[in-house]
Amino acid sequence: MSTRFTLTGIILLASMVSIIADSAIAQTVPLGNNTPRNVKQFCKQNGGTFFAGAKDWGYGCMLDDRSGIVCGGVTAKQKSTCERTRVRPSDFRRIRPILGRVARLAGKL
Repeated sequence: MSTRFTLTGIILLASMVSIIADSAIAQTVPLGNNTPRNVKQFCKQNGGTFFAGAKDWGYGCMLDDRSGIVCGGVTAKQKSTCERTRVRPSDFRRIRPILGRVARLAGKL
């Protein structure tokens, strides 16, 4: 009986962590005006951290909210594109009633 409650608790905890954790959304965009100079300037204006790898390895900017952009790379496709990311916080308020029901059901096992 205690094994069942322990397993239920572990499953509930894992579910809550995965729901509460933020997720990132990435989008591949053409290089366009995202030159190292422009990305560095954008980064400085928005309080981010600019980084650049060795020659021909790419560059990018990471903002405080964990969104950012990474451009360039090694392959031909990477050299002509950028990956823009933004963080989408989970909507815990929407899922809270469901978690309450699950917790009540787990207590009845």
